[in-house]
Amino acid sequence: MKRNERGVTLIALVVTIVVLLILAGTAIAMLSGDDGIMTNAQKAQAANTEGEVREKFSMAYNAIKTKISVDSAIDPAYNATSATTIKELFQEAVEEIGLEYDSSKAVATDNTGSGGYTITYAQGSDPKTSTVIYLEYRDNKFGGAKAASLTAATTGNAINQTHTNGNQKIDGNQLHQINAKIVITTDNAELQQEAKQVL
Repeated sequence: MKRNERGVTLIALVVTIVVLLILAGTAIAMLSGDDGIMTNAQKAQAANTEGEVREKFSMAYNAIKTKISVDSAIDPAYNATSATTIKELFQEAVEEIGLEYDSSKAVATDNTGSGGYTITYAQGSDPKTSTVIYLEYRDNKFGGAKAASLTAATTGNAINQTHTNGNQKIDGNQLHQINAKIVITTDNAELQQEAKQVL
């Protein structure tokens, strides 16, 4: 007389475990790795932040470019690099980014030392005949701590700044601070941005 066996055989158990291991490995590979869901999500978030930052940089540049174009058309002796004018242009950039303007300083920041935007200007530095407004963004991902030495604050004539990289890595590469600069000549301005930080 045959017994009706309803138990799980050893072979069936081994096959089930192997299938589960394959599924787990596939899921882990989809979540991590160079093309994984988590990596792509990090890239997308960083790219979105960078896009927003660069948009603000462009808005600051457009405000300055418009002011120079209008004022130079009205006044033939207009000089965008004069001490008075650069403060006005600096103020335009600061307000366009959304920071608080302080007329006594050549630097504006929204969160010194821990993250956010910093705008500075330096006269006659890059090249010697022009004025440069530096636009920078850093947070705990895009560039970390700031060590800055700001001298001649009312003119911005001696600005030395160093920054560390951020703490976020994507595909093994750390994200650096996002930089741009607006180079201003007598009656013109040019936006120069560094290469994108997110691949």
